[in-house]
Amino acid sequence: MKKYLSFASLLIALILLGVSCKKFDFDYNSTGESIGTFRLLSPGDNQVIMLNSAAPATPVVFSWSTAAQGDSSPVKYTVKVSLRNSNNTAPIWQGLSMNNGAATQVTVTHADLDAALASAGIGANAEAELSWTVTASNSTGTEVTATPFNVKITRFGIGISAFTIFSPVSSTDVFNMAPISSSNFLHFKWQKATATPASNAVTYKVVFVKKQYDGNGNAITPNFSTPLFSFDANTNGTDTLADISYQDMSDALNANGFSDVGQVAELQWTVIAMASTFKAQAMYYNELHIIREVSMYMVGAFQGWDPSNGVKMIPDKRPGLLNNMYYIYLQLPAGEFKFLQGTAWGQPDYGDGGGGNLAPGGANINIASAGIYRVSMNRSTLKFDVKEGRMGFVGGATHADWNPPAVFPNNKMGFTSTNLFCGVQDFMTGGWKLIDNNEWNNGSNTPSETRSYGTSQPSGSPLQINGDNFSDIATAGARRVIWDGTNYATGPTYQIMNATEMRIVGNGMQGVNEWDPGNSPQMTYLGNGKWSLTLALIGGKEIKFLAGNQWGDFDYEDNSGQSTATGTPRPIQFNGGNNFKTPVTSGTYTVLLDENNQTVTITP
Repeated sequence: MKKYLSFASLLIALILLGVSCKKFDFDYNSTGESIGTFRLLSPGDNQVIMLNSAAPATPVVFSWSTAAQGDSSPVKYTVKVSLRNSNNTAPIWQGLSMNNGAATQVTVTHADLDAALASAGIGANAEAELSWTVTASNSTGTEVTATPFNVKITRFGIGISAFTIFSPVSSTDVFNMAPISSSNFLHFKWQKATATPASNAVTYKVVFVKKQYDGNGNAITPNFSTPLFSFDANTNGTDTLADISYQDMSDALNANGFSDVGQVAELQWTVIAMASTFKAQAMYYNELHIIREVSMYMVGAFQGWDPSNGVKMIPDKRPGLLNNMYYIYLQLPAGEFKFLQGTAWGQPDYGDGGGGNLAPGGANINIASAGIYRVSMNRSTLKFDVKEGRMGFVGGATHADWNPPAVFPNNKMGFTSTNLFCGVQDFMTGGWKLIDNNEWNNGSNTPSETRSYGTSQPSGSPLQINGDNFSDIATAGARRVIWDGTNYATGPTYQIMNATEMRIVGNGMQGVNEWDPGNSPQMTYLGNGKWSLTLALIGGKEIKFLAGNQWGDFDYEDNSGQSTATGTPRPIQFNGGNNFKTPVTSGTYTVLLDENNQTVTITP
């Protein structure tokens, strides 16, 4: 009887036969426990460290990047510090990193490093050339050592106590300073440090670096060993103060890569204390971000060509225009003027280059007729514009509606003085803005462009140029509005108040208590900012106008130079001045106060 192998038995036999004919080598060791490469971070390669005998607890932080590790076996790190150029290869100091070797840094005090150097035979106050590295290992016995860094460390000798900096406080807010001012100062202050031995005098420097960022936009810890620039402390470096003029700071920025005064200089600063050859850095550093305000002035025949009394222009602080665009609303006689970048001849000046262009050092710009003007210039594009200076009400709550051509003259404000307008509008309900031309702005950001003004913020707030509308008028009625561009730090602001009352107070009215607001006669409102009252005046006395029944309310004073003329409008002002003179002759007069033309007329 024949025997047959089963298919399964045959397959097994074939497999066995194949194995006996050929050998296969398999690697059964898991590769999941290997350690990847990593790199050292600080102290940086070739860094110099001076150990401070007066602050032995000062830390030196050794740090490195994370090594890729295995699936389950954690990596431990050992730091090793060795002498360079020595036959002795054993480390003079070594130890596990923090967190029992798991952290990627370890802190060693100046005292511990000094002791290690002393044990290695390095003399006091001597410099040792060292190298340091880190070994990563895990339970499989795998070890990876980072490429070493060199470092020079000087042992304890002269020391300086730890100290801190006080001011200016650290801030990323942009500080605006005038670059040509030698009378304004940045004031730096810090704690006094002492030297060991005490016989060594300590001097100080304020040091600055440019703020740096990594590829992800994160700020990098600054290195003050190679500062961008520095200033000695006051009193030949011995004081704990350093007063640095705006001009000196600007000159240092110009010399070190910040030649564009409109560029924000992001700086970090600290103080370095020195005793003999030993240097110690303050414990902290602060942020200081600076932009240098370029002030632009008008000088000319209207002010006697006196640069020290030049008329300052308003800086346009819109993005891209700060330190480039300037404007002003002012009254000018016929005559010539120029733009001057500062308050002394020798600073850059700009004149007429023809066709609305400016030319550095160019010809004087001519004003053919006296009037109120808006003057604008851009020192970057070298363009300028001179047009009628005015301000008016526009919007759904106004009688001009949202139609700029209907603003002037019936909805205008009165010009009071340079960069100051005041007017009354008989508001309806709805939105509104202020505007200085009879057309909307075109978005060009050029000197000739219309400027409209508004903000959603309350009365007293800075205005936005070509920005938001004012908050809607909820209740119809007369409102007095002030456009105030006299504060160059804040830029133009506004005020709005009810215009429901106007009184004449003083000692020049027959049958009226002298200077008694509550018992003084009220004027009649005629609309469109006009108030009127007919009464008996005493010749040669004084009056003024008060928008309320008590002192402290809004009031108007004389801006005519004490005129007593009748029938002729006299200019008024609300920002301080003399009382108005009554006519020379006593009698009955009609007094007309016009807030939208900023005049008062007394007619027999």
